[in-house]
Amino acid sequence: MSTIVERHPFEAHGKTYEVRITLDGADLCVRAYQSGRPANGYSYHVDLETGHDFKLLKGKDAVNELVRMAKEDVIQKRYERLLALLRRQS
Repeated sequence: MSTIVERHPFEAHGKTYEVRITLDGADLCVRAYQSGRPANGYSYHVDLETGHDFKLLKGKDAVNELVRMAKEDVIQKRYERLLALLRRQS
């Protein structure tokens, strides 16, 4: 079972969203939500060891980078654009 570690609310497209960081064993999961439901089909994962190594090698916090990506994907509507592209190709 996963535990919510942090919540990062933000506004986009006139709606309120929340990026949640959850801990499931040794894995951290980052996902955007809107009204308590996943905002898109994307979720981002990093295990604690890799996150630690990323900080040592790159000087950046891996989870903060994943939170940034989750927000940008909502703001840029990347998932919706992907679905539209896939519909046109089928």
